[in-house]
Amino acid sequence: MDFYTPNALARKLGLSTAQLRKYAAAYEALAGPLPRNNRGRLYDRDAARLIETARELVRRRLAEDVPAAVRRALEGTEPPPEEVADDAVSALVEELRVTKQRLMNLERVLVEIKYELRGLRADLRRAGTGKAR
Repeated sequence: MDFYTPNALARKLGLSTAQLRKYAAAYEALAGPLPRNNRGRLYDRDAARLIETARELVRRRLAEDVPAAVRRALEGTEPPPEEVADDAVSALVEELRVTKQRLMNLERVLVEIKYELRGLRADLRRAGTGKAR
C-alpha cells in the first residue's frame, strides 16, 4: 500500500503542512488514528481523498470549519460540481468562433496554393523540362 508523507500530501492538495495537520487532527478525532512512522503521520489513498474532499468543502464554504468538513466527508458528502461562470462560457464561445474563422482562412489559402501549384506544374510541362508530375 502506498502512503503520502505530510509534505507530499500538502503539496498535492495545495495546503501548508500546518493546515494539513488541522485536517489530520479532525480526521483522527472522528475516524481514528492515522498510521505513523518515525517522522509523523502517513496518509493512505482513502485518507488523502477524504481530506481532499474536506478541503474542497471548506474552500467552497460548504462547511463552516475543518472538523465539520471532515465529518461531512466521512458521511460521504461530495461537493457539487462548480458551476461554470457565464463569462467563461462566453469567452470559450468567442475563442471557438475566432479559431473557426482562422481555420476557414487557412483552408482558403491552401486552396489558393494548390491552384498556384497546378499552374506552375503546367508552366513546367509547357517549358519542356519534363520534371513536372
